[in-house]
Amino acid sequence: MQPTFISHNQVRSFIAKQSFPEESEWPSLLYCLQGQQFNTNLSPEQRTAFADLLAATLHRKKCTTALLRDVFKEKEAILNIPYVKELQSALAETASVLDRFRSISQRRLGDVAHLEKTTLSTVMSGKDPRAMVSELRKAFKAVVEAMEEDSKILEELSVTDQLTGLANRRFFDEYLAQAINETSHKDAVALILLDIDQFKEFNDQYGHLVGDEVLSIVGKIIRETVSACNSKEHKNYLSARYGGEEFAVIMPDCNEEQCLLLAELIRERIEHYPIVIRDNQGNILKKDIQITVSGGYCLMPRKWLTAKQPSEQLIAAADNALYTAKKRGKNMICQCKPYLDQHKKLTQVVL
Repeated sequence: MQPTFISHNQVRSFIAKQSFPEESEWPSLLYCLQGQQFNTNLSPEQRTAFADLLAATLHRKKCTTALLRDVFKEKEAILNIPYVKELQSALAETASVLDRFRSISQRRLGDVAHLEKTTLSTVMSGKDPRAMVSELRKAFKAVVEAMEEDSKILEELSVTDQLTGLANRRFFDEYLAQAINETSHKDAVALILLDIDQFKEFNDQYGHLVGDEVLSIVGKIIRETVSACNSKEHKNYLSARYGGEEFAVIMPDCNEEQCLLLAELIRERIEHYPIVIRDNQGNILKKDIQITVSGGYCLMPRKWLTAKQPSEQLIAAADNALYTAKKRGKNMICQCKPYLDQHKKLTQVVL
């Protein structure tokens, strides 16, 4: 269901009926919540949350001091949604890397112990010194090469989402900033955001294990589609897990047609992928389950290159298009297209 936004007149009417004392903080808080519904600096999720909070508050019969404190807390929680998500994502990634690092460290402890034993037995063998040096070099070389390989693995782990195999949010942020800084004069940087439709309901119905499997499948489809595109067109597009059930594709040096074609190709492949649910023994419980994604994309205009935070503007524009795709019925791709209005002001329209 789409949220129902509360109008300024509805809030004013409610306040008039309540007869708040002059020093009450309620009127300013309610008007603040009403305004946040339309704050374009917030994500669609936050604006919807403010609409829901305001609607719930207006249905209360009494606006008590205790309720005022609760609404203030909820307001702050909604404003902190993006930071909480980033923190949760960072903690999950850190835990995964630490687990792998612990496993590698334990394995290398065994290798070092074996090297120590090999060194001791070689020295005590009484062999020709040149033969001993050759054996010791081989033993040390094997351990050094294994450690170098471990270093590569850990470096890859630090930029990879472990569930989907896509780039993680940290690397997404770095790559987008780099792509914007290296933008050519010919083509623009584009961003596609994709979100699995009704994923919460799917998770509630089938459980988080099945939900994780779906995230893995969607990630694999996106990764393989983008990789094939890179190989065919000699591009350097990056696919990433943006957070939760949301995914992203960064497209340096591309045009509008290329962006739309890739977004639609990903959407169609996910739509036609048959999801099968199995039990622990591998028996099929349900098959041919359809999942879909909604998407939004935006090509960054040149004027944003001089902005203070061009990455955030591009993300917000793509997110706005994604939100519109959800609102219009899901399983579709929308474009947020910036343009100069009659007052030479950069404005956005979602197509």
